[in-house]
Amino acid sequence: MKKIILLALLTCFMAMASACGLEEKADAPENGEELEAETGDSEEETSSVTGTIDEIKDFMFTMKAEDGNWYSFPIEGGTPDISGFKVDDKVTVTYTGQLSTVDAFMGQVISVEKAD
Repeated sequence: MKKIILLALLTCFMAMASACGLEEKADAPENGEELEAETGDSEEETSSVTGTIDEIKDFMFTMKAEDGNWYSFPIEGGTPDISGFKVDDKVTVTYTGQLSTVDAFMGQVISVEKAD
């Protein structure tokens, strides 16, 4: 009985150990060029959306766009300073990535400017 339990435990351990293997990284090209995906230097297309700021929190702000949709943008180290804005200000947000009304924003805010 002890041998069966030991064998079962050993099998479980081996399965867990193989599932926790390290992910291999792609080698850098020999001529010194950097891989675009690793450096983030790829030129992404910028887009913009105009709307009214609805809420400002420590970590994000939300706006109601002119198209009637609500969007949230993170406030973090790389985000332009929005301390000069307040709720109900009309702004244009320029960004990279893709906006979604249901998913978290996966991109970068390039600028936030007052809109007319």
